[in-house]
Amino acid sequence: MGWRDILRPIRDGLRDNLPSKQPHDNPEKNVRRQQDLLKGFTYFDSFQDIDNWHPDQAYSFQRANTPLLLRSGSTVVKGKSNITLIHDFSGNYHDYENVHGSFVDQPSYSGKYMQSIDTFVYFSHKLNSSKLVCVPPPSWTNTLHRNGVKALGTFLVEPQSVGISKILHRSLADNQTWEYALATQLTHIARFYGFDGWLINIEKTFPIADWSLQCLQGFLEQLRSSFDDGCVIWYDSLTCKNTINYQNELTEQNILLAKAAGSILTNYVWTAESAARSKAFALQNGFDPVKVLCGIDVWAQSSEGPGRLRVTYPKEIGGGTGTGLGVAKLAEVGLGSGLFAPAWPYEHFPSQSDSEAVERSMWTGNPLPETLRCSCTVRDRHSIRDYMTEPILKNAHEYPAGSENFFYTDFKQAFEQFVGPSGTAEKNRAIAGLISKSLLPRPVLYAGAQKTLFGQVKCNPPRLALWANIIQGETSTFSVLRLFNLDMPATRDLSMVIKYRKPKTSTRLRVSLRLEGLDVDVPMTSDGCEQTTMTRDIQAVEAGKGRITGLSLCVTGFSEVTETNTLLLAEIMQVCIQPRSGKTRSYSISDVALSEVNETWTCLLWKVNTKEPEDAGPEGDGLPHSDVTGPFDFFVINIDGREVGRGYSLDYLLRDIDDEIYVKITGVGYDGEVKGVYTNSLRKSQRRSEESWQLV
Repeated sequence: MGWRDILRPIRDGLRDNLPSKQPHDNPEKNVRRQQDLLKGFTYFDSFQDIDNWHPDQAYSFQRANTPLLLRSGSTVVKGKSNITLIHDFSGNYHDYENVHGSFVDQPSYSGKYMQSIDTFVYFSHKLNSSKLVCVPPPSWTNTLHRNGVKALGTFLVEPQSVGISKILHRSLADNQTWEYALATQLTHIARFYGFDGWLINIEKTFPIADWSLQCLQGFLEQLRSSFDDGCVIWYDSLTCKNTINYQNELTEQNILLAKAAGSILTNYVWTAESAARSKAFALQNGFDPVKVLCGIDVWAQSSEGPGRLRVTYPKEIGGGTGTGLGVAKLAEVGLGSGLFAPAWPYEHFPSQSDSEAVERSMWTGNPLPETLRCSCTVRDRHSIRDYMTEPILKNAHEYPAGSENFFYTDFKQAFEQFVGPSGTAEKNRAIAGLISKSLLPRPVLYAGAQKTLFGQVKCNPPRLALWANIIQGETSTFSVLRLFNLDMPATRDLSMVIKYRKPKTSTRLRVSLRLEGLDVDVPMTSDGCEQTTMTRDIQAVEAGKGRITGLSLCVTGFSEVTETNTLLLAEIMQVCIQPRSGKTRSYSISDVALSEVNETWTCLLWKVNTKEPEDAGPEGDGLPHSDVTGPFDFFVINIDGREVGRGYSLDYLLRDIDDEIYVKITGVGYDGEVKGVYTNSLRKSQRRSEESWQLV
């Protein structure tokens, strides 16, 4: 231990006794906070902010309403690495993450490979405005939960933070156990806003007079006990000796804190040897190696300016397009992967098309564009060896889509082209709807060969277009394209609903969706370009006799084709698989009101009601159910005959409306079906106070 390590706790103790600067001392920051609040964003700058927080202060639309869809299948697969993303993107809390949606110049990062992501950490870091507590925006939590991904907030203590000793404050509870007030408050915050846990990152030493390893362990253990396994992660910065010393592996310096939290994210300067040591040390200490997440700095491959290059595994070529090489090594060793700043392509490359191409290359192994341009001082910095042979997805653990009881997708993407009044898409203008993003088909690892079958996710309206490359004289009789991996027991009667349209064609190709595992084919026979809704009942099988393992496109009749062509086979709008139930619940929307917030904004408020059938059984319909919106996934808001957006709470902000308007609210369930509709003319109520419309 050097003099710097000895003096740092003394310095930090002096800083801790200085009065903290409150938000009202910075008018510009306070205005930004109010603007962010109306976008659904929540964050806390100080320990006092956390202490003062109460649910009554929050707006309903700041809460995520989509429950975590519990994935089925194993959480550990030998030879694969569980992927955790630490999403630090230009400070975060961007307009495109707005819970109400927004117009943007171009699409941005939206996490395209959800089925290979275990956990997503929302992280906001700027040297001049770091947040002590980062709550994931509802737009992220909703889309993550819909895809089965755990959403974590960040508790970040940096050198300039004041009041760090409050982490260690405890009191004796009624049951004679120690209770940590901050851990209790962090638990309340996560539960209320609808996310799943915390990354704990302490980058500052505790004052010597206050330091207690036992208390820090107690704080972490209380947090861990409040969440599911793996939802509290300790970051490898502060050691058990109250020093800032990144270990880059699991050691005596951090094992006690890792055990207390349940998981650890190491710093990103590790080696193959240190990764092997981490696994061995974890096993020696009864710690699950899968809970050791080794960091990979995606930014490390950049070489902007004359400064020292950042380093991550493998040295000199790691990160960026070489991120998959680090994942491959960790999969080989048997550890988890923590990817720092996965949105790097959208920060580093000025061209949107380049950003999307590089992200695709990182994950699937597609070749980089020959015209790729960036600010790196080293030419061809990103065209490293092996970048196409070891993409991230090759060694990442892929989870099945949906849950054991439920699967639904409407193929909605995070961004859609803006279509103007003339009906044509406007260039350089898009609509951001991150909160609405649905489950998307699994990507195909790049193999260089032309595929017989392929799909394209389209927008306006959202749909999956399915194509076939037809070659005259083809000898194969059929071709199959896996769209989704599933893991659903077939021991219950199921119902499958498909909404699709099929163009008129003279070809004799026969198109169907196949339920893999049961070998059940559902033909799509209706054509004529009109949308068709088809329901297929699936009879239960005996336990152990079968599971649905996937959903595939199956095409037969290639040998009958008389010409070479690329043919549109069908467009699928929605697919839903759920338990079949004869019990029908009824729902309604009531108590609708308009409450003026200020001269610009008015809040539309409502309640939802459920009427259970008299013979309702305990199993229910298998659909997700929200603590915020009940059986409703979202509400389509229509004002004076014009659709203005989707609401994912029981309120919606309207801008510059007349005193009296005609309102239509259409409530849509998690299966994509309309569950309730309200229509009426409403007048605004006078504003008494902002609290009068803060409905939670």
